Amino acid sequence: MCLNCTRVKNKTHPDVIEISPKNSIGVDDIRNLNEKINTKPYEGDKRL
Repeated sequence: MCLNCTRVKNKTHPDVIEISPKNSIGVDDIRNLNEKINTKPYEGDKRL
């Protein structure tokens, strides 16, 4: 397994954002996500 795949699997890759709903996803969660996705990725070409 490559380094990036290992980091994604271990949830340590800085360019991958995981959304896991608690009870539901709120407006503040979406705002926070929008802020994160609109920044330049650290290592890759895109954020996931």
